[in-house]
Amino acid sequence: MKRKETKSNNSKHPVKKLIALWVVFALLIVPFANHVGDKNGAKAEGGSATGGVKVVTDSSVGVTVDVSEGIRINKDDTGAIVPGTLKKTVYLLKDVQSVTKLKLPELKSNDTDLALLGVTTAFGVDAEIPSEITSSLRPLTNNGETDLQDDAVKESRKIGIYARAKDTDSWKLQCVVNVVCLDTVFTGIAGLYGDNAHTDKLTADRYVNEAYIGVWVDPIDIPPNTSLKYYVKTDNPATSEELVNVASYTWNSWDFKISADAENNGKQVYAYAALIDNASSQVLEYIDAGTTHISNDAQAPTISKVTEEQSEDGNVYVAFDTGHTDDNGVYYGNKNYYRFTVKVEDVAAENQDASGVKNVTAYLNGDTSKPFLASKNAITGNYEITIQKTDLAEGDNTITVTAEDNKGNKSETFTYPVKLHQVTDSTEIKSVKFLGEDGDLLISDAIIREPKTIEITLESTKNVGKVEVKSGDDVSFADVAPVTNAESVKRVYSVTAKIQIPTDANIASTNFSGLKIAVYEKDTNTILLDNKSIKDIMYDATAPEVKNPVIQKKKNGSSTWEDVADGSLETAIVTELDTEYRYMVEVTDDLSGVAKVSSDKGDFTFESGNKYVFNIPSGELNVTLPYSVAVSAIDNAGNPSTTLTLRGVTKIDDTLRVDNCVIIDAAGNDVTSDVLAGKNTNKKYQLQVTASSAYVVKKFELIAGGTNDQVKDVADSDNDKNPDSHRYSTTVKFELPAKTNINAQLDSMYLNVIDGNAQKIRYPQDASKTLGTILYDRTNPTVSINEANESTWYKEYTINYTITSGDNGVESPLANAGYSLAGSKANVTDKEIALNGTQTSVNGTIAIPESAGVTCTSLVFNAQDASENLLPNNLYKIKVDKTKPKAELTVNGKTNITQPLDGEVLIKTTVSDNLTINQATITVKGPDTDVTTNLSGAKELVNVSQENSFTLNNLIGKKAADGDYTVTVNVSDKAGNIDSKTMKFRVDNTIPVVTAKISGGTTAGKQPGKNFDGTVCDYFYRSNVTVELTYEDENISASGVRVTDNNNVVNVTWQRIGTSNKYRASYVSTGIGARVIKINAQDDAGNNAAEKQVVFIKDTEAPNIAAVINGGMVYSENMGVVDLTSDATVAFSVSDANEDVHDFNYQLIKTVPDQLPVTADVLKTDNRVFGYTDEADYQVKVYSVDKAGNRSAERNVQFRVDKTAPELQITGTASGSTLNAGTTLTFSMTEAFWWDASGTITITRKANDSVAEAAYKTIDFKPTARVTTMTETLSETGEYQVTFTGKDRAGHTAEATSYTVRIDTGKPIITLSGVSNNDKTTKQVEFQAQIEEDFYLTKSVTIQATRTYLDPTSYKEKTEDLQITGYNPTAATTLIRNTFTEDGIYKIQINCKDAAGNEDTQEVSFTIDKTKPVIDPKVMSAYEGTLTSFAWDYDLNDIIYDLTVCDAHMYLNGSEYDGTSEVEDGAYEMKITAEDELGNATEKTVNFNLDTKAPTFIVTGVEDGEIKNEQYDINVSLQLDEDTLDEVTLNGSPVEIKDNAAAITVTEKGDYKLTMKAHDDAGNEAEQTISFTYGEKSHVLLYVLIGVGVLAVLGGGIAIILAAKKKKNN
Repeated sequence: MKRKETKSNNSKHPVKKLIALWVVFALLIVPFANHVGDKNGAKAEGGSATGGVKVVTDSSVGVTVDVSEGIRINKDDTGAIVPGTLKKTVYLLKDVQSVTKLKLPELKSNDTDLALLGVTTAFGVDAEIPSEITSSLRPLTNNGETDLQDDAVKESRKIGIYARAKDTDSWKLQCVVNVVCLDTVFTGIAGLYGDNAHTDKLTADRYVNEAYIGVWVDPIDIPPNTSLKYYVKTDNPATSEELVNVASYTWNSWDFKISADAENNGKQVYAYAALIDNASSQVLEYIDAGTTHISNDAQAPTISKVTEEQSEDGNVYVAFDTGHTDDNGVYYGNKNYYRFTVKVEDVAAENQDASGVKNVTAYLNGDTSKPFLASKNAITGNYEITIQKTDLAEGDNTITVTAEDNKGNKSETFTYPVKLHQVTDSTEIKSVKFLGEDGDLLISDAIIREPKTIEITLESTKNVGKVEVKSGDDVSFADVAPVTNAESVKRVYSVTAKIQIPTDANIASTNFSGLKIAVYEKDTNTILLDNKSIKDIMYDATAPEVKNPVIQKKKNGSSTWEDVADGSLETAIVTELDTEYRYMVEVTDDLSGVAKVSSDKGDFTFESGNKYVFNIPSGELNVTLPYSVAVSAIDNAGNPSTTLTLRGVTKIDDTLRVDNCVIIDAAGNDVTSDVLAGKNTNKKYQLQVTASSAYVVKKFELIAGGTNDQVKDVADSDNDKNPDSHRYSTTVKFELPAKTNINAQLDSMYLNVIDGNAQKIRYPQDASKTLGTILYDRTNPTVSINEANESTWYKEYTINYTITSGDNGVESPLANAGYSLAGSKANVTDKEIALNGTQTSVNGTIAIPESAGVTCTSLVFNAQDASENLLPNNLYKIKVDKTKPKAELTVNGKTNITQPLDGEVLIKTTVSDNLTINQATITVKGPDTDVTTNLSGAKELVNVSQENSFTLNNLIGKKAADGDYTVTVNVSDKAGNIDSKTMKFRVDNTIPVVTAKISGGTTAGKQPGKNFDGTVCDYFYRSNVTVELTYEDENISASGVRVTDNNNVVNVTWQRIGTSNKYRASYVSTGIGARVIKINAQDDAGNNAAEKQVVFIKDTEAPNIAAVINGGMVYSENMGVVDLTSDATVAFSVSDANEDVHDFNYQLIKTVPDQLPVTADVLKTDNRVFGYTDEADYQVKVYSVDKAGNRSAERNVQFRVDKTAPELQITGTASGSTLNAGTTLTFSMTEAFWWDASGTITITRKANDSVAEAAYKTIDFKPTARVTTMTETLSETGEYQVTFTGKDRAGHTAEATSYTVRIDTGKPIITLSGVSNNDKTTKQVEFQAQIEEDFYLTKSVTIQATRTYLDPTSYKEKTEDLQITGYNPTAATTLIRNTFTEDGIYKIQINCKDAAGNEDTQEVSFTIDKTKPVIDPKVMSAYEGTLTSFAWDYDLNDIIYDLTVCDAHMYLNGSEYDGTSEVEDGAYEMKITAEDELGNATEKTVNFNLDTKAPTFIVTGVEDGEIKNEQYDINVSLQLDEDTLDEVTLNGSPVEIKDNAAAITVTEKGDYKLTMKAHDDAGNEAEQTISFTYGEKSHVLLYVLIGVGVLAVLGGGIAIILAAKKKKNN
């Protein structure tokens, strides 16, 4: 069929329209070429949201979609409208714009009829739009606009426009409008660039000639009826009000170049782009395009020198002081840091701006590898270059400095010559000598006898505070106040120190060696030098010492002396025969050496080394009085030693004598006195005698009974020589008696002794005395008895005895006798037998008591004669026993049996005796039984006992039959005593028989079993259980049968079975749980049946199932679905005492998000713990059946596993920044379960540090996709704290990193109080500085304070740096308070700078002067005392020291003196007064006596030139007593001056010249000489003639005068 085409009523000039469209494209679209993005970028809802800020958010901006140019209505051959193919895409800004109208052409289906149009907006973005529909549509207006009203499109959707010819036709699709809602149009770059190609993005700190705005929008066909415009602002960022004002955007999109014109040059420019709705003239969305600085600066900075400073610690700097700069301008520095300041200026050239200095770089000595930082001083704006002393080269250095401004213009290299020589710390000793002496202690050793002063001169770069001399053993000598001259230009101090060595004259002599000089810095006490050595100084103040005296000897004729003894002991020594003796001493002197050694009996002579000797004259020695000497020494220094008295020497004693004679027994006991009185003994004695002589002892003779009993010859070698007395001594021993095999007697003993010099003596010397008498008896006493047989036991026994003293001739009488009994029941110890003292024999009888033990009774005799001979050891044993044994018997633990016995019969026997058992037996008689058994054999033991235990069966050797039995026990001891015991009893051993079995109950059959008779039963029941019971016995009753249920006795009814002895009963158990049914029985004889039992469990309770999630959450169904944030573990536990672990049933239903549930089959499992890792919803169903068949209720556990927390982020300017403009923050959330998540943005603002943080804005963040973003701009001044938190349904919470930013435009304010600038006061100053700053917590405060004061020693002005502390620089109001009390001129500078760089500086100067002016004491002291002249050579202002100007006056004796007038001799009071500006006044007065005249001599008895021929009596004195006559000489010989006068008598003739000298207190000196003669001169005649001539002339003259006078009278 042929298709017809119906065209719409379009323009008849399509070429013109095309041209018009091209013009529009060229004008509007082309300029966008550099500002649009790729159409393949994010367009659809949910795309990138990193763009601008939306101003409208309620979709209130309507958009009309124009489709008037594209729709064509076509019909087929039948005239029916066919579907069209037009598609159009329209972009909207989401939440800002909505499609409210459609503009359509005039559409006709033929030449006359209009087509009917309709529209629907019900299609989603991905929906397929049907080409034909029959439902009703919203009608559209031909050739006009149609308001969609409620169908306005506010989100991404598809609009379908349909047409039909008439109402009865179906609608045919003509056009599809695809509406795409964009999150933002600014999806690409947004910034300022240095080139139009957008490769050089500019930053805020860049300085450029021109900048290009680069903003990309996507898509290129931006929302309908909108345009892109720019807003460029200078100096400050745009406010939020400006950014939403359409009037701000005056730059069209093609005006994207910012040039350095008059409006922008030298300014910071801020660029913004906005999407403008053309219809409503409002801003829909805007974006910050960046900021930069526009500058046409082409001139480089200039550099000039400013200051040079130095610092010790690199913190506080002061200027180079002029006092250390030499004539060549070289500065001698000694600090660690040096700062060189340059001024760097960036001056604007004509028609240009100045971009400002960006950086300054410095190098030292051309080393570009090591640049030095040039820091800008915040106050002066100058640049400071800090160099450490270690970086400086020796000699001159050069700093080169270059600068670059922000535009990149670089300065010429500035060369900075550094004329600085670093002073290296040094200390050098120049000389060391004794004060007032020549010589150099650095070169030569010295010896001194008394303390002397060492004078040390040195030079040091440090101010020396102490000089010390240390010896090698660390002894110190110090001058703590050395004289230090002023520091030189080159920083060198000249120092003189005076040190006395030793400091204490009383110390011991010392050789001060290893001496080193140590020098210490003033104030710090730092060691400057400690290794300078000086020579040894020997100080000998100690006298020599006489010590180690010894006495020496040598034999006559020998030449060798040998030491004999220590010569210092008090006890004297004894000489030897034919031997010479001498003293020898050691004499030592610490240092100077020994000069002489002497004694009270003569001088010692030098021997060798330090030893001196003195020979002892033998003729002066005697036996009783020791000879000794007192010795002393003098050293070469003249120090005398102390006197040492030496050990005495006595002559040897050469007499023979007995030194000791003693008689001892064998134990060494002295029995001399006993023998002397007469001694009876059985012991061998010794006579021990010691004799001595200067000669060897030769022989000893023992005389007894008047005859020579024994002789002892002594060899010379047996003599011992005493090393002290030098006498021979020997000791001999005589055995008493000489023979020991017979008794003997020695009467009236004495000794004879003979020595080698034939001397013989008797001992005792008195012939009437002897050594005594000894009776020697060596035989022991004896005893005889009738002895018993030791192996036989007796009931009774008597002993007959005889004791004698001995049998060997002469015997001593018995001294004592007795006996002892042991081991019996009646013991005795040392029972005495009576004696008369003269008996030699005694006899008697003893009855022996009963023995206490099996070892029998012991009998011991004792006896002793008068010679102490003892009866030898003896022991006699007798066994005596009178006690009978004992028999005991028990049967089954009893001694009497009344009831029959069943089972084993236990028989126990015990036989015992106090000493012995001879025999024991047991006899059993019963049914067919007669048995005797031996219980014990013969035994001997104290309290002997034998226990035996038997069973009846063992005892008779067979099983005991039931019946009666008799048991008898017999026992006897070795003494023949007997005892017996008998018991009777009956035996019965037949037991009853019982049975039990389960006969009924309901069970699940899970644990079947069998009864004893083979019938079937089970272990688990869920109903009552019936048990059948029986018992059988001949001798039993029902009361002897016991039935228990779980140990509780239960009653049952017994029925006899037929005529037998067997009985039956049934028992129904109704208890719950484990049951044990038992039956037992006991017959009349006590025989117990073998117990029988049945065991089962009755369980009627269904199992209970508990569910625990992740080990801690107990789940219940009313909890619904539980949200879990990690892998899930569900643990089921079955509470049932009889759980069947194999009958647990499990079913899982799992729902993964966006998927259908998956239900698994029921699983019977032994497992109880199940794990789940996938993120999904879970439903778990379980139940359990126990062993008794009870089924539990079904458990249904529901939970969700959600392990992912929201991810939050805040981006923008770096957190913690301090800005001077607003900033835009971007918030983003990433969350998988976004529909169950939410977020909150909380912004707080603190206007300044003095106010509390307050809420500023709270924003609800509702995510719309997995990744959702939004922006917020902060522009007001304040400190902002931004938090972004989020959470999901599972309880996950998240918080983005906290964000802070501060916007600050104010500066600190410093206010000073307490003192005004240039104030002068006598009071303390309470200085205060108050600093106010909005953001005070981050401000910094620096204080520079100095005090200039008068040095109390030199009176020169000195300046010190002050440290002011105690303030809080971060306080809301920083108060800096300091009380200044000391005198001085103060200068204080305070600077405060906040974190934004704003700062303020305040200064103040003032003077405190509370001290009176100081009048120079040195000047005043120069005019004190007696003066010989007076002249005032000073200006008063030069000798008065004060911090302020002074009014000064000078007075002499109360009258003001002008300083120039002449002053006459006399006494004066000179006073100077001074008063400073603050009224502090002082005066200084000195008294002086002005005496300009010398003393006057008064001489009597002679006149100058006098001649006389007689003696002269001359007296010389002074006119004024206070003057001093110094010297009087006669012809050069001094004359004695006494009481300030001299008397001279001249008795010999001759010519004399008398000379006198004197001075007064003023220092005036006088000298006078008088010449005179005693006797005639050789030219006397001449004098006579002259005298006569003179007299003649005088006489003639007088005569003429008288004549003339007479004539006149006439």
